[in-house]
Amino acid sequence: LTMIDPNLKIATIEDTPELKIPHLSWQRFKSRQSYSITESKFDIDLMDLVKLSLRYRPDYIVVGEARGEEIRALIQAAALGHGCVTTFHAESPEAALVRMRSPPMNVNEGGLMLISCFVMLVRVKMETGKVARKVLEIVEVEPKEGHLELRRIFTWDSHTNKFSPEDPLEVVRKSYRLKAVMMLTGWTAEDVAEELKRRAEYLDRIVEEGKLSYPEFSEAIRRYYILKRRGQI
Repeated sequence: LTMIDPNLKIATIEDTPELKIPHLSWQRFKSRQSYSITESKFDIDLMDLVKLSLRYRPDYIVVGEARGEEIRALIQAAALGHGCVTTFHAESPEAALVRMRSPPMNVNEGGLMLISCFVMLVRVKMETGKVARKVLEIVEVEPKEGHLELRRIFTWDSHTNKFSPEDPLEVVRKSYRLKAVMMLTGWTAEDVAEELKRRAEYLDRIVEEGKLSYPEFSEAIRRYYILKRRGQI
């Protein structure tokens, strides 16, 4: 979320407030549960908050974790043109789709087609013996006639601790979603690849400079968008 343009409006929805982002236009929503049956009529759940957040016309709606019917409201928000982000427990993107189709979520195929991609985050033991969180793969959801197809765009190699592919142009060729970016921006495949390369190089510089604390990283990302608007990057 920190890497989203700081000028955009974001609404976060959580049971327990954990997210913290540097955006000035950030609206935080928290569910409310009463401790007695007599007061349960005043409960506010994630589903209620997703519906409420639409009134604020955010660019992105973020649900801390989708576990039940609130995912249908989130997908409906995506259908209305909002960017939507959530975390979801499943052992694979395939398993996530199975879970979404099943009760209590009951997301139909039309709703599933609105999913852009899955970022698979796992805990792995490194060669040093240290346990770390790693992105294992990034998988796009591509709508086909009557079904969905999962397309793996990035995969992590545990032996080299690197992602493949590394060539931006190959990423563009593999990606279904980046083709939509090309259509909306009028960019060529080479233009998109150059933008990906520019962003990757900027992130490399942040790492080399050791700007890895939350305040430093947030400021570096904010500065990227400022320099980009000025045409200096």
